[in-house]
Amino acid sequence: MNAGNGSFQPQALRAPLAFLLLCLAGQCGADGFGWWYESFSWPGFERYFGDGSAADRQLVDKRVRELFKTKQVALLGVDPTPANLERWLALTTKGVSYEGLAREDAEQLDRLFRAALAADAQSPFLDLKPETGEYLTPGTLKLALRLSNSPESSFFRLFKFGRSFGATAPRDSCYADQGTDWYCYDTYVILTPDEVVKFRDEVALLLKHEDVQKDPGAMAELKDLEAALRKVAKSRRGLYLNCTD
Repeated sequence: MNAGNGSFQPQALRAPLAFLLLCLAGQCGADGFGWWYESFSWPGFERYFGDGSAADRQLVDKRVRELFKTKQVALLGVDPTPANLERWLALTTKGVSYEGLAREDAEQLDRLFRAALAADAQSPFLDLKPETGEYLTPGTLKLALRLSNSPESSFFRLFKFGRSFGATAPRDSCYADQGTDWYCYDTYVILTPDEVVKFRDEVALLLKHEDVQKDPGAMAELKDLEAALRKVAKSRRGLYLNCTD
């Protein structure tokens, strides 16, 4: 993701601040909702989104066309139109770019990108694996950001704002600062292997904070998150966090 020109390429995600947070359609509310997380193959992610061989692209092409032919993409919020099919296939051959897109087109690209991950959860490229113990609740996320030593650089800030046109911006607030009910739109975060390591260290430090230790619920959620981050960091995989019920 390049904040200057709005482009996102697999190669660019190796940078220290390489992450993607997208706010899409479908409201997430406080009751019964939370953040779940899965790990995935980072090399496979790059192969799927533009860095694969000709043989890789043929496999992806076949899979995507099957999803459209059977209308499965409609369940993921994507209309099974020829135009969307071509947009999806472009993701797998050229990578992802927001450059020059109007807002409506950028939001459509958001939906396609998330659907690609959801639809191909069993892809041999992506190899998604569930890692969630206790899912992350809104209260824990707000507490974590409040206690962070550097809120402006904390990974927990990713759960607060959306990302549009390749630049961090308060497109949709995912929780309020003034104590009002937490809510956001169906949101996900992708972390690179290097970011997983940094997030692990941040959570480990947070677990030592007195306010966290006084909160059994937050303590349990963050302990499970740290354990997952340690495991994922050791295997050098990416992490996919998504808000759902």
